[in-house]
Amino acid sequence: MRASVSVPSLCGVMILSCGAASARAPEVTLISETPAVQANAVQLLIHSDLMDRDYRIEVTPPFRGPLFPGQKAAVVYALDGGWGVAGPAGSLLGGGGAMLPAYIVTIGYPQGRRNSREQDLLPRPVHPQDGSMAQGGRSSLFARFLTEELRPFIEARYPVDPQRSVLFGHSLGGVFTANILADQPTAFSGYLIASPSVWADPSVVDRLRNAAAGLDRRVFIAYGEREDDYMVEGGRALFEALGSRGDRVRTKIFAGAYHITYYPAVMGEALPFLLPRQSPLTFPVAVDLSPSQLSAHARRFLVGGALPVEFEARDGGLTVTVPGGGQLPLKASSPARFFAPGLDVQAEFAGDGQSVTLFVNGDRMDATRTR
Repeated sequence: MRASVSVPSLCGVMILSCGAASARAPEVTLISETPAVQANAVQLLIHSDLMDRDYRIEVTPPFRGPLFPGQKAAVVYALDGGWGVAGPAGSLLGGGGAMLPAYIVTIGYPQGRRNSREQDLLPRPVHPQDGSMAQGGRSSLFARFLTEELRPFIEARYPVDPQRSVLFGHSLGGVFTANILADQPTAFSGYLIASPSVWADPSVVDRLRNAAAGLDRRVFIAYGEREDDYMVEGGRALFEALGSRGDRVRTKIFAGAYHITYYPAVMGEALPFLLPRQSPLTFPVAVDLSPSQLSAHARRFLVGGALPVEFEARDGGLTVTVPGGGQLPLKASSPARFFAPGLDVQAEFAGDGQSVTLFVNGDRMDATRTR
């Protein structure tokens, strides 16, 4: 016996199938496509008279910038344009309290133009291991560009502290940074030397060894565990040349890392050592104090012997007034400690009421009572 199918049933199946086929799946529509722009950073195209060429400079300000008049922030100068990650990484490290908040200044080359990286970073032409020719020869002039042209330019535009400046170089930039440390150690306060291409200028090892006794700068030397043997040997030779200066020199071999893969990680290891905070970043819980407890701190103080500040009891807390810096409300975390909600600011009053210590963006500022 043959099974019979009613005509109405077939029509129903066909209608359902057609409806499913005609229904559009949800989708997105492309509105525009533009180059990505790093948040908060600015890009500057500058011309160097010394080098007679243009450079692309990117400046990433600290997540929390200077608050008080005259206050300055640390600065990191990263060669090779910071490989596109130095700015964002430095901003996060400073904003998260791992290091002093710092301006990150990367030095690179304009897109679409031939760069002069080898000439800028090497003292003379050399043959890499692949048999090619690296056109060095202008590193001494490039060093002058950094110290005589770029640094004054940056220091005139931004509130950066030349006494807290770090030079960061990787690979060819690493051996260039080592050369600056050997020949002009006071040019920067700290040096981050990553995967230095010592093969390109072996003389830097002896010059660094000869200069080591008088060095008072912080230095961090790093390389990847899986780099070529000659790269590992170069990094080790620089560290050994500096001798035993444990509190000033550190080194790290990044496990499983190749020549460039640890670049973001080395910033997280090195910059907190090179630019340490003077106080930890904390997020206190506010407590209530009595009017008399608050009034005990309503005094005038002189910060660093020069900057007058005044504390007033107001709105259940304190308000600190800084000439030229406005007013800043503070909440109590204990009878003697106060903080600014949402900011990296704390105040700790001495028991005798004659002094207060301010911690602003990781900087310590001591103030004495004037009234």
